[in-house]
Amino acid sequence: MILPDWVPLSDDEVVRFLVGAAETAGDVPLVLYNPPHAKTQVPPPLLKRVTARVPQLVGVKMAGGDDAWYAAMAEAVPQLSIFVPGHLLASGLVRGAHGNYSNIAAMTPRGAVAWYRLMMTDPAAAADVERRIGEFFVRHLAPSQARGLSNPALDNWPPSVAGQTSA
Repeated sequence: MILPDWVPLSDDEVVRFLVGAAETAGDVPLVLYNPPHAKTQVPPPLLKRVTARVPQLVGVKMAGGDDAWYAAMAEAVPQLSIFVPGHLLASGLVRGAHGNYSNIAAMTPRGAVAWYRLMMTDPAAAADVERRIGEFFVRHLAPSQARGLSNPALDNWPPSVAGQTSA
C-alpha cells in the first residue's frame, strides 16, 4: 500500500491512515511502499509507531539509506522485512535489507538473477557490479530523469525512451 500523496501528511495522519487500511485489510499482511518521491516520508521512528498499532505491517519498500539509516531501521522495526531498489541490493543486503523491488529485473531479468547469485557467493564482486550499475544510471538514466522522465518509466528503460541512441 502507499500513503495518499496529494498533500504531505503529519505523523498522526500517517498512523491514522495505516490503522484504517489495516482495519479494512483484516488479516491480510501489508507492505508499505514509501518511494523517495512520495510527499510523505516515513522515517524509522514513525514506522515504530505504526507497527505498534498495525501488526499486519510485515514489510516496507523504501529507498534505503546509509549505515545510520539501516541501524535505525534495525533498532526501530526489527520485525519488518526491508525492501530496497534493485540497483542498491548488493549494499542493502550487506547492511540488513531483505530483498528488493527490482528495477534491474525490469531491465534484465537474467542479469538480476546472475547478480543476486553473485551477491550470495562473492559480495565484493557484487559490490563492484553495483558500482558499475550506479555509473550506468548516472551516464544514461540521470539525463532523462533531469528532462522529466519519471522513475517508473526509467525502471523499464529501453534506449528509445531514455534518449540513448547508441551504445
